[in-house]
Amino acid sequence: MLLSGCWKRIEHSGSQSIAGVVYDDVKRKRLPNVKIYLYAAREALNTIDYAVGPLDSTISDTEGKFLLQFEPSDDFFDYGLQVGRVAYGGIVYDEDASYVPDFRERIYRCNQRKNITDAVVKARELNFTKVRLTILANPFDSFYVRALTYGFRRPVLAVGKTIDTTLIIRHLPNELNVFQFYTESLRDTVGLAALNSNPANNARRYTIRRMVEDSLLVDLQDTFRISKRIANTLDMPRQ
Repeated sequence: MLLSGCWKRIEHSGSQSIAGVVYDDVKRKRLPNVKIYLYAAREALNTIDYAVGPLDSTISDTEGKFLLQFEPSDDFFDYGLQVGRVAYGGIVYDEDASYVPDFRERIYRCNQRKNITDAVVKARELNFTKVRLTILANPFDSFYVRALTYGFRRPVLAVGKTIDTTLIIRHLPNELNVFQFYTESLRDTVGLAALNSNPANNARRYTIRRMVEDSLLVDLQDTFRISKRIANTLDMPRQ
C-alpha cells in the first residue's frame, strides 16, 4: 500500500505489455512454469492499493521469462503483477502449487511505466518434505499433515485406524516452517462439535480439531525428512 501524494492519473491508449522474469532471491534462480496475475491499483482513502483483480494472467516459460499483454483502463492509477490470487483470507493457491509469493516483495509495481521489458516478479519455490508417519491408534480414521509457511497450508490426508506410511508435503526452504499433525471430526468424546446440534445435509458443519505441531527451521536441501510417531490421536490437545 502506497501514499498517493506524488501520483497523478494518466490516460492510457492502446494495449500495453509487461515482459520480464520470475525470480527466487533465496535460490538465486529464475523460476519456470509460474502463473502470474495482473492486478490494478485504485486510489482509496488517500492510499493506492493493488487490489483490483486478477484481471489477466500468464505463465513463465522454461527459462522463467514471461510476456503479458493487456488493455489498460483509465479507471486505474497503476498495474502490478504477483504470484497467487488474492481473495478473502489471503492468497489462493492452485492445486499443484509449487511456488508462493515472496512476501518481502509480493507485488511488482509498474509505477505507471508502459511497455516494460525488464520486470522482475519475485516468488519462492517450495521444496519437498517426506514425513514418516506412524499412528498406533486413530479413532477418527482421517488424519492430516501440513506445513504452514507464508500462508501456504495445503494438507495431505492419511486414512486408517492405524497408520504407517510416508507422506510428501511442500515446505518453504530456508525458513521456519510449522508442521502440523491433526484430526478433524464432527464428533469427539463429548459428542457433537459446537453448533452441530442439527447438522442437516445443507447446513454448515463445524469440526473438532486435535493437533500437535513442530516448528522447524529448514535449510535449502531439496528434500527434508522428518518422522512423527503418535500413540493415540485422542490424546492430542483439542483446539
